Amino acid sequence: MTDPPPPPAAAAPPAPRKTRLGLIIAAVAVALLVCCGIAVAILPTADKTADSTGPTSPILTSTTPAVEPSTSPPPPTIPAGCERVPPEKIADLMLAAVEDAGMSATGRAGAYRSTQHTEVWFVAVEFTATGVSTQVGVWATNSIDAGTTVGFWAVDGTAHEFSDWGDVEDTVISPTDPAVAKARACLR
Repeated sequence: MTDPPPPPAAAAPPAPRKTRLGLIIAAVAVALLVCCGIAVAILPTADKTADSTGPTSPILTSTTPAVEPSTSPPPPTIPAGCERVPPEKIADLMLAAVEDAGMSATGRAGAYRSTQHTEVWFVAVEFTATGVSTQVGVWATNSIDAGTTVGFWAVDGTAHEFSDWGDVEDTVISPTDPAVAKARACLR
C-alpha cells in the first residue's frame, strides 16, 4: 500500500493590492488639487509592507501657497448718499457733446442728490476728449433712473466747455450746492 499524498501546504494569503477604483480616486484627487493651484506632496509611509491592518497607502498633504500682502492702495471710500448712474443715463448725457470735441465717457460716474432741491441730482462723469487729458464734468438732472427722459444742465466749467446742455445759471439750481463736490467724490 502506498501512503496517501501529504496534505497541501497552507496557502499564503494573497498580498494586499490597491484596487483599481482606489487608484482612480487618488489620481482624480491629485489632478483636482494640482489643477486648483494647490501644491501637493505625496509622502510615502515609513513602512511599505502590509501588516495585520492592511496595506499602507501614501499620505496626501497639501500646502497652501503663501499669500503676498497687497501693494495696491485700498479702494476709495464712497461717501454715503452716492448712487450709481446707469450706463443709459451716461449715454443720454453724452448726446449733447460739443461737436468735434471727441467726448467719450470712460464709464466712471456717480450721482448725489441735492440737499437744497430734493428733485435734483448732481451727476459727475469722467470722460475723454480730443486733445485733452481725462476730464470730470458735473451736470444736474431731475432723474438718474434708466428709461426716464429728462434733460441735463451744465453745472461746472468743464460741463459747459464740452457739452451743449443748458446752463444751470438759468435755473434755481446753484453750482455752489454742496452736493456738487459730493457728486465728484461719488465717481466709481
